[in-house]
Amino acid sequence: DTLASSRVPAADRHTDGLVFVQGGGSLVCLGLDDGRERWRQPIAAADPRYTSPVTADGKVFFAGEGLMCLRAAGDESAPLFDACMRADGRLLSRAAVRADLGIDELERTSAGQEKAAQLWQREVVRPGPLKCVTPAVAAGRVYIRTASRVVCYDLAQDRLSDR
Repeated sequence: DTLASSRVPAADRHTDGLVFVQGGGSLVCLGLDDGRERWRQPIAAADPRYTSPVTADGKVFFAGEGLMCLRAAGDESAPLFDACMRADGRLLSRAAVRADLGIDELERTSAGQEKAAQLWQREVVRPGPLKCVTPAVAAGRVYIRTASRVVCYDLAQDRLSDR
């Protein structure tokens, strides 16, 4: 496993490290002083995303199939949320979206698995962030470009509603 890739987007400086997306599907922070890996978090994305992480206020934001936010300090990181974006712009937990769409029920059969994958693409992936978008953070809000609009979320809370 190598950290070098021709498909790695730009890195962003976070306290004592550089955060970037590794081609293998992880957010990685390398120390500025020694290049040592400080932490690694897997990202959910069914296909490659050419988006850079953004750091602000001790947090790391990444727009994949939705919006992921980590709290990161030193050698540790912890997910605050990994949310899916619905077509109406709501940002919900993955579990809430799966329940809302009935994905678990559909996936019980092979025909249902195909239908569930198509439903997920139509209802979550397509209306979500563009594959090349980098979130912008300003004044306690995060802005994300989708195929049809720019959406804005207030970051005053570190949690998501389940509905």
